[in-house]
Amino acid sequence: MGKRFSAGSVVAALMLALAGAAAADEPGGPSGASGASGATGASGASGVAKGGTHEGASSFDRHWLNEAASGDIYEVTVGKLAQQKAGSAGVKRFGVMLVRDHTKSLQETNAIGKKLGLRLETRPNPLQQQVIALLSRMKGAQFDSIFSQLAVGDHRLQIKYAREAAVGGLAQDVRSLARKQQPTLTKHLREATRLAREGSAGGPSSSNASS
Repeated sequence: MGKRFSAGSVVAALMLALAGAAAADEPGGPSGASGASGATGASGASGVAKGGTHEGASSFDRHWLNEAASGDIYEVTVGKLAQQKAGSAGVKRFGVMLVRDHTKSLQETNAIGKKLGLRLETRPNPLQQQVIALLSRMKGAQFDSIFSQLAVGDHRLQIKYAREAAVGGLAQDVRSLARKQQPTLTKHLREATRLAREGSAGGPSSSNASS
């Protein structure tokens, strides 16, 4: 039998890691719109495509786009895990929503990166990979509790950094993408908050996730 985790202790530890990494990242720009945002040093696919920096993109733009891409990949991955491992119908539906919305977001982010001559991330960052590994070992009510609580903190960070990019991005395409993402991220935060509250109250997550 696998080791049982305390939902409160696991979430507290992970959220401290998210907050600490995000704070450390602040001077150079946003930590990104990524799931389990804030961890830097993500996979080596980041950076500028061969040929150098596109004149329309700043280091802020490059960083945000890279973290947005890795975050979308993370969200698609945990959304699939939710469909497989969640105990409640509501969490499973939320997983469907994450896969659908973040697949679209990743396509849009990669399109902007290509337009600006950037080679973006192709896998989750190290912290996101740790979260995926943790969630993959859970199921049922335990998965629901930790997944939904992490999704709340995660999407709060995503919205924060999308707002920063909408104002601070140099490239118009980056600012437009960040603005476009915010309503979807807000929808996700609202749903994650509802699921987390239902989980803490011991009630069923049976209502439909917003479409």
